[in-house]
Amino acid sequence: MKRVCLFLVLLTSLPLFAVDVSVETAVNSQYLWRGMVLNDKPVFQPGVTFSGSGLELNIWGNMDLTDDYGHEFEFYEVDYTLSYYWEQDGREWVLGVISYTYPNTDWTSTMEAYAGCTWTDMTFNPSVTLYYDFDEVEGFYLEVGGSHEFDNGLSVGLSFGYASEDYVDAYFVVDGDADAAFTHYALSLDYPVALKYGELNLNLTYGSLVDSSIHSPGFEEEDENLVLGVSWSMEF
Repeated sequence: MKRVCLFLVLLTSLPLFAVDVSVETAVNSQYLWRGMVLNDKPVFQPGVTFSGSGLELNIWGNMDLTDDYGHEFEFYEVDYTLSYYWEQDGREWVLGVISYTYPNTDWTSTMEAYAGCTWTDMTFNPSVTLYYDFDEVEGFYLEVGGSHEFDNGLSVGLSFGYASEDYVDAYFVVDGDADAAFTHYALSLDYPVALKYGELNLNLTYGSLVDSSIHSPGFEEEDENLVLGVSWSMEF
């Protein structure tokens, strides 16, 4: 609760800046996060972002659309992300903190700090982001990737993940002892469609765990996954 109150205080301070608001609603065929399957059934994932003067606050949730796991039409994850962005010499930098909360469950909330950089002046825009869970896990996750947008609007993205021993031990089912490991790779395609109000985005993501000794808890046989998604977003 203290985490939520902190982010709400920050939210109320944003009107001091010139604030832009954007909303997004997404439906995905399953919930895949950092290579792990968190739900292999359809989910609804809405979010709202408040931004101004480089500061950005995002509130995002995940809702099951089936009753396979006892959470039909319930939010069982709500994340609060506070970020600060700035650009310098063809690079976009970001520093931030994420609070992961799990209503309607007995799961323990946790927090991450992160820092990242994206090279924006290249044909293929590489990026690197380091996340450190300083709360429950005390481990890090590194994501390296990149993306390219074609003239017709189609975007292709590629990412790889690497996690510390503590992170692997906290999140994965491990055959044998937990060690630091390359966790997964993911390839994504996004195609936007302009609408009278907002934008529709079609997404296809293929993800695969790359270390044969780690698996998604509860989904140990699903190390390769294909996710179909559609989202609608609008800026105010």
